[in-house]
Amino acid sequence: MYRTNEMKAWEKDDTFLARWMSGDLNEEELRSFEASEEFADFRSITSSLDDFESPAFDQDAVLKKVKWQIDNTKENKGRLISLKRTVVFAAAASIVVLLSVGIFLELTNAPIVELSASVKDQVDLPDGSTIAVNQGSSIAYSEGWWSGKRSVELTGEAFFNVTKGEEFQVHAGKGTVTVLGTSFNVLENQGLLVVGCYTGKVKVEAYGKEIILTPGKEYRIGSDRVGDTLFTVGTSPSWMVDLIELNNTSLSDAIIKLKNQYNLKVNGDFEDVENLNISFPAYDLEIALGQVFGPVGIKYTYDKEKNTVTIE
Repeated sequence: MYRTNEMKAWEKDDTFLARWMSGDLNEEELRSFEASEEFADFRSITSSLDDFESPAFDQDAVLKKVKWQIDNTKENKGRLISLKRTVVFAAAASIVVLLSVGIFLELTNAPIVELSASVKDQVDLPDGSTIAVNQGSSIAYSEGWWSGKRSVELTGEAFFNVTKGEEFQVHAGKGTVTVLGTSFNVLENQGLLVVGCYTGKVKVEAYGKEIILTPGKEYRIGSDRVGDTLFTVGTSPSWMVDLIELNNTSLSDAIIKLKNQYNLKVNGDFEDVENLNISFPAYDLEIALGQVFGPVGIKYTYDKEKNTVTIE
């Protein structure tokens, strides 16, 4: 079946479809368009996108693309090819592709949220989860991708209180901690990964090993350790209550905790000691130094200006 050679208003005017979608057609234009054979097809395309959430896009560019798709299905004499449904699907595909590209660009251009904590700080995540970040530590996550992938990069130590929902992952050094909704603490420092579970369950994957932690359990593993160890923890991380408590720990692990808490540099060699019970304040470095080094008889000097300890 052939159409007349008379061009429709929307075929002659590149702004016609944009004005229709924005409600700017006058009554005569709207009546004529609604009575046309093509109106039902265009209405079907736009209706299918009513529930589609998308970023702002160039409406004129989209409609010109749709018009180009339809115009290029015509023969030179003005006859419309009979496969009209193909034209409609091509037009709809053009809109969806353009919207998808817009969404992809918006997400990939979304900022990466980063925090380097000089003091204890708390971060509120988009899903209502929270991260308490210990001083000297840092976190990073993508705000744009958060609804599809809850993932955080951690350097140092932080306490996570995660709302129930999709999988939540913390990447810390060579380890990954995976949860669905719980509270847990993660410390990563110089190849040592320490994960404590306080509510719910936590899966830890590091150095080729995997373990499920239940409340009250802390798991420690490091690249330079032959084995891994499991400890019992209290009701909350000690650094959050201004007291660091280490049970059945080694001197080397205690020094790592001390360095991380006070952003401290420690120079010099020492003989490691195992099975220590050490506690020290999280707010007074000089007292903390005495409580870590005193019980094992290690002498040291402290340079306050450089925040450096040298073991004698």
